[in-house]
Amino acid sequence: MRRKVLQQYTESLKGLKTTRINQWIDRWEHAMELALKYELPQISMGVWLVDLAHAVRPLSEAYYVTFIKRANKPEKSNSVEYVKVAMELREALSSLLKKTSTTRGSAFNAEFAEEPSDDTGRPRKRAGTTSISVEESFSKKAKNPKCPACGIRGHVLLDCWIIFEDKRPEGFKPTDLLVKKVKDKLAKDNNLAAEVEKIRRKEQQDADDEA
Repeated sequence: MRRKVLQQYTESLKGLKTTRINQWIDRWEHAMELALKYELPQISMGVWLVDLAHAVRPLSEAYYVTFIKRANKPEKSNSVEYVKVAMELREALSSLLKKTSTTRGSAFNAEFAEEPSDDTGRPRKRAGTTSISVEESFSKKAKNPKCPACGIRGHVLLDCWIIFEDKRPEGFKPTDLLVKKVKDKLAKDNNLAAEVEKIRRKEQQDADDEA
């Protein structure tokens, strides 16, 4: 029975799609309930949160980072928290998709929506749509920043795990390709390298002051 539950747990982590979020979370939640009942090893040491982080990463880099961090905190990684996590995830992903859909719709309208033709027979764009699209795009980027070093959204340079190894959660190992990409970028971009060095000096100074 434990083998069957393990298989069900593994399958529940696959196939997360934007069109079936609630169904996916329901399936994962049921698998977690069985995993607790039959005491699978995945429910201990925050493994279930790491597994969940990798499962949701295609839809949310921010929640991937959040769950990886929580996995290293005993009070957050307790497996009984899965019910709260399911509720949080269901609300967050649904909200994220609504915002994404709205933003895409606005961008589409700004680019393609047109008023009737003018006297020359050429269509003209609806007034004001372009500026609205730019504002929405800027707002979205501000809430989901893109790291200038690794290129991943959801964090700023200060919190980049690829550069600042001491900030990486236990068990997190970036790919060699990504590490090489960041090193090459630092070697070519003097301004970025200077900013990284500035952050290192500031953190070292703060550490010395606390000591």
